[in-house]
Amino acid sequence: DWVRRAPLELAELVLMAREHYLKGDYFGASTWYQKCAYYSPRLKDEELKWALKKELTGFAMHNPNFIGIWKDVRKVIAENPGILQTELYKMVPYDREQVRYVTYFAEESGLLKRERSGRTYSLRLADG
Repeated sequence: DWVRRAPLELAELVLMAREHYLKGDYFGASTWYQKCAYYSPRLKDEELKWALKKELTGFAMHNPNFIGIWKDVRKVIAENPGILQTELYKMVPYDREQVRYVTYFAEESGLLKRERSGRTYSLRLADG
């Protein structure tokens, strides 16, 4: 398991996230995984960064919160290909942080294509 090679602080965060995830506590797991994500810029080892990103993406794809928000976000993007992420914020009933979370992990999992457009992103479904 990649966590054995991780710095102790990160390993503890990941293990807490996994514990909540295994109990079906997605809110608790999200909280701990978010702390992991904030830790990741401190990682120097690219292999560990990749492993952490893979674990975070895997969790997101099973997180009921992600799934529900993605359903709504996906519908808006399907109806408005190329929509700017800043415009998307105004068209869905979620806060910016939730939309950022969903668009980031949707891209990481291959569901969405994000292209830089100034200070925001142009969004398209990967299958469209």
